[in-house]
Amino acid sequence: MNTQLLLEDEYVTYDQAVELNKLGVQFAPLGAYLHESEELDICFYYIYENDIKSEEYVEAPLKQQAFRWFRRKHFLNAIIFNDDGDMIDCNLRFNYEIRPINFSHDDYIYSEATHDLDDEIESDSIVGDYNFKTYDEAQEACLEALIEIVKKKMNNED
Repeated sequence: MNTQLLLEDEYVTYDQAVELNKLGVQFAPLGAYLHESEELDICFYYIYENDIKSEEYVEAPLKQQAFRWFRRKHFLNAIIFNDDGDMIDCNLRFNYEIRPINFSHDDYIYSEATHDLDDEIESDSIVGDYNFKTYDEAQEACLEALIEIVKKKMNNED
């Protein structure tokens, strides 16, 4: 098991960055993916120094920036957790749940959402998936599910 912590692991994937930008996410990014190579450039100043045009890159947010955006903009809170699984066989599992919430601006006051988000996730429902082998797998799947929920919501509004 590779336990080395890499800065690249803190960023969303290239495909997620593209989808998030399509959803209208705006960040103050620390990195960007160059479209041509799909490589992450963490030293974002390189793009500005070399006058690379915005069509040539996509801003790459950190995962926590993306989760914060879903909470603040779409009132969707993601929870990643583990359960004991089958402890006899040392089968630890990781799970995620997405719950609709309301925030009172930056006060972070939790209450059940009273508005309908879409057919996928109602104000009193929980969307989730279970039985991932690692936290990272559950986190990636959760981010993908959040993107799909918001894409579906936006398509229904059109």
